[in-house]
Amino acid sequence: MLDKPEAPLSRLRQLAFLALLKRFVALGCQFVIRTHSPISMAFPGAALLDFNAHPVSPIAYDDVEYVSLTRPFLNHPDTYLRRL
Repeated sequence: MLDKPEAPLSRLRQLAFLALLKRFVALGCQFVIRTHSPISMAFPGAALLDFNAHPVSPIAYDDVEYVSLTRPFLNHPDTYLRRL
């Protein structure tokens, strides 16, 4: 069980962390990870659960709030920043 393991990591180190996870998963390890990181949630084959839903239910990567809000911002930051 890991709680926000990406918090102290740069984006590059988050990718290295995913590579490490992949090696352990290949050995049969399983992980429960609490995260807000779109990078971590993109891990291939990850089962994402929405704890804001009642009852807790599976959610698609593209439907995760952090992904659906971050993607348009990264694609068009000027649209959001000019409203500050």
